[in-house]
Amino acid sequence: EAKRIDGDIIPQARADQRILVLKQPVGVCAAITPWNFPNGMITRKVGPALAAGCTIVLKPAAQTPLSAFALAVLAERAGVPKGAFSVITGDAKPIG
Repeated sequence: EAKRIDGDIIPQARADQRILVLKQPVGVCAAITPWNFPNGMITRKVGPALAAGCTIVLKPAAQTPLSAFALAVLAERAGVPKGAFSVITGDAKPIG
């Protein structure tokens, strides 16, 4: 489905104008996920970011970092380019 993300043309009241919506990457996305349902929470944030062409930095909950690491390995095996999906762990205050 992500390959079918196209621009839209929005109908305009005036014939001499048109509104064109282009979907393009916005840059690096950041995601902080909670401990409950870690795989579900991670995939619902990482999937759309990658589908839009953005890179993403994920900070999983301290209780569930292994789920994030496992999904990052699976993403790499699936062909996601290195650096497109990054996982950082640690204490929240030093990370920011």
